[in-house]
Amino acid sequence: MRRSRVRLRRAFAELAVIVAGVLIALWADGVVGGWADRDALRSHLGAVRDELENEVEALEGLIAGVSEELDALRRLGALRPSALPADSLMTELVIAGFTNVTTYEPGLGALADLEGSGLLPRVGQEEIRLAFAELRQTLNAARADLDINVLGPQQRFFDPFILDEFPFIWHRLAAYGGLEIVGDADMEWSPLFTPRGRGLTAMRYDFLASTIGRWREVQDAFREVIALIDLELGRA
Repeated sequence: MRRSRVRLRRAFAELAVIVAGVLIALWADGVVGGWADRDALRSHLGAVRDELENEVEALEGLIAGVSEELDALRRLGALRPSALPADSLMTELVIAGFTNVTTYEPGLGALADLEGSGLLPRVGQEEIRLAFAELRQTLNAARADLDINVLGPQQRFFDPFILDEFPFIWHRLAAYGGLEIVGDADMEWSPLFTPRGRGLTAMRYDFLASTIGRWREVQDAFREVIALIDLELGRA
């Protein structure tokens, strides 16, 4: 009887050792896995931060380009028919003011990778998750604004105006692609000073200024996420 009890105790002791070993192994795997997840999350966040910083710089360049278009429209709006500059300068102003179309589509591959990794819930700050959602909304609003204020009006109003009233402008645009058109018509700028011309100048100015405003909002959203990531990574 005593031997049976000793054997039973030994069996329980061995079982307890096995169970303890399994639990310790699971705990160690969990710790190592947690460290791996944290390292992966930090790597993802760092990549997103660098990506957004690049997008801020890219937008700054695009905004500078659209600002030049606004400047061309300002100069056209201030002109008087009796005191026009040389045709070469008028051509440059009309091309910049009415035909240039600048668009923006961010390349957010690192952000998409983070969102698809399943690691986003492990971010310590809830503000970052909310900022990512708000960033997507801001980008969607900027895309909608681009369709409404740039691409749509360009096709419906500004391109037909230039084609109808200033076909010689299109001749020069075609020449940029290697198409030479001879027998150019005289350059007549008076349509710019009609009510339609003045109205279209003001309309495009307003649309482009709105686009810059939207892109500034996108930049602010990028910078907010960058600041939150810096705080999460202990860089702030």
